[in-house]
Amino acid sequence: MVNLSHRHPTPLVTIINPYHLISRLCLRSISEILIYFTSYHSLTIPSSSHSPVYHHNPHSTLRISQLFSSHSSLHPCLSHSLLALFISLLLLSSVSSQSQPLPCQRWAQQTTVSSSGTTPSSGPLNPTLWIQGGQLKTRPDQSSNTWTNALLSLDLSKPWNTGSPSLSLIRPDSGDPRSPPAVSLGALWSSADGQKLYLWGGQFSDNPTVTPGPMNMFEYDTRSGAWSTLSTSGDSVLRPSEGAGAVVPGIGTNSNSMAYYFGGHLDWASVPGWSNSTPRVFLDSLVQFDMGSLSWKNYSDFQPAKTAALASGVSEGTPTIRADGTLTYVPQVGTSAKGVLVAIGGGRNYQSNVQNSNRSIDNSALDVFDLATQTWVKQATQGKVPPPRVNHCAVRGTAKVNGNPIHQIFVYGGQIVNGTAQSTDMYILTIPGFTWTFVGDSLNAQPVARAGHTCDLIGSQMIVVGGYVASDLLCDSQSVYVFDTTYLTWKNTYNPGLPYKTPEMLASLVGGTGTGHATSSAGSVLGGDGTSDPDVSTPFGGHGGSGSVNTGAVVGGVLAAVLIILLLILAWFVLKKKAEARAKAQVAAAAAVAAAEAEAQAQARKRDHSINSYQRVVSGMYFGSEGIHEGMGYGSAASEDMAESAGFGLASDSRLQYYQAASDDPEHETERFEPQFSTRLVPKQQLRIMNPEEDPDGLKSP
Repeated sequence: MVNLSHRHPTPLVTIINPYHLISRLCLRSISEILIYFTSYHSLTIPSSSHSPVYHHNPHSTLRISQLFSSHSSLHPCLSHSLLALFISLLLLSSVSSQSQPLPCQRWAQQTTVSSSGTTPSSGPLNPTLWIQGGQLKTRPDQSSNTWTNALLSLDLSKPWNTGSPSLSLIRPDSGDPRSPPAVSLGALWSSADGQKLYLWGGQFSDNPTVTPGPMNMFEYDTRSGAWSTLSTSGDSVLRPSEGAGAVVPGIGTNSNSMAYYFGGHLDWASVPGWSNSTPRVFLDSLVQFDMGSLSWKNYSDFQPAKTAALASGVSEGTPTIRADGTLTYVPQVGTSAKGVLVAIGGGRNYQSNVQNSNRSIDNSALDVFDLATQTWVKQATQGKVPPPRVNHCAVRGTAKVNGNPIHQIFVYGGQIVNGTAQSTDMYILTIPGFTWTFVGDSLNAQPVARAGHTCDLIGSQMIVVGGYVASDLLCDSQSVYVFDTTYLTWKNTYNPGLPYKTPEMLASLVGGTGTGHATSSAGSVLGGDGTSDPDVSTPFGGHGGSGSVNTGAVVGGVLAAVLIILLLILAWFVLKKKAEARAKAQVAAAAAVAAAEAEAQAQARKRDHSINSYQRVVSGMYFGSEGIHEGMGYGSAASEDMAESAGFGLASDSRLQYYQAASDDPEHETERFEPQFSTRLVPKQQLRIMNPEEDPDGLKSP
């Protein structure tokens, strides 16, 4: 026997009392006991290694303890040979449980998240990520026998490292008829209380070929750890594969959740009795499963669309046929704010005889199902539209921003239709507005390109599981990754309890950032529809706060308004004082001018009188006696010289200028000058938030 002691705990035979085991053999069939034992161990990955190892499964412990709880004597029907046979089978069961295949690569599985709660029998239920079925390889060159029906879980109430996630193997791969068949690309849904898981649809193995079994729905009880076939009522539905699932909370019977499955295809790998010569049929159907009444409703007949509609791929009120796309629940939008289902991506064909006549779905116009009217509509998008893709994943987070619910759908990875290259890019669709934003395709520490992976959003952490990767990568043994939706970075750890927050990158687009608890993935919805979440948003450019009203912003706005009013009043008083001083100065200046003019006139009259008197004297002397004039030698030149000597030169009289007297008012010196403030009041700037469909000039985008 291979030594696996470093990979598993004490062998099962050392902790089971054979005496008690034998005493119950006539009450329990050997096959039933072996079913219990095959699930006794669970799978975890230690921090020191990327290789999974098996640990104790608590659900199996409960069943074993119930089976061997009472003491009794040996039953007469038992014999030593039966005892030896049973112990041999027990050892084989232990070895089989310990040697479950270790995945080298996992893809096309079904996942869901069950919420936390409490059960009467087993106590608290931690939030858990469930991984069921799909395909896996245990070695790089494996090409067949890749389908599995194993069930694993990942505890989300504790932190873990992406290099060693604490995966637990709850139900190993087995042929138990009560377990679901090994299928891929189906849907796994969780009930609102987290106590039930429902498996629907999926594709059976093609290598080797496995004939599809009855079209049953399967239920897993998270309390007892057992699978069972579920009896349903309502419309008759076929079993598709490669469709898209979604869960809506609170609208089912007795406020239970409602599950939806959109599109996919029908062929020999999913429908019993389907002929290999019959081409695959792609669907535009939508079916609804009520988790309260366990009943189906078919919104279509699972028949291919009419030829006329297929010519363009679009028909009135009918979505585009497709498979390998996603369907995402978005609350608080649509008619009466009842919510919508948004279909993204996928591939289709024209139902021709050519199997490879696939066409991609254009993401610039999305099919949206209105839950209130139960009708499909076409919704145009804007922004950086992602290229067409299939086998990607999509999750949604919601938070209130400035009182309004804002939603982001994260779309990651996938593969181009009819192409071979996988993608690493990440896009975000913001609703309302239906605006695409490209996050990047070469983010730090991002995983390698992949398709056929699954994503589940828990708060602000998107958990990516598996995916088909390029052939040049031998093994993707890590297989579990975490993306931070707030800071848009890949992380190497998971931390519980982190709420969803609006990505910082989108703050300018949506007018701020908010915090909420409502998220949805393909198989689950957490936090309800988000209506009860308080608005703790921070406006774009603000500094945050708490409560439904940003008190700090209100107080700051009031104080700013009061300060502006006071400054305006002060400015008015200053300007009034300046105007009064200016008027006073003007009056004083006018009085001074009048006084100067009066003085000048008086001086002019005095001067004129003096000149006239002098001229009379001179004239008398000059003309009165010719002798005197001649005796004194006066003539015309002499009279001018005398006038000059008296300071009244006749020639200079015409050149006299008068100047205003200087005022004794101190403001006279600054009469024509006005003082200015060293600071100036400017109107308060206000934030303008543009609608995404408007450009800065207010014009609608085409």
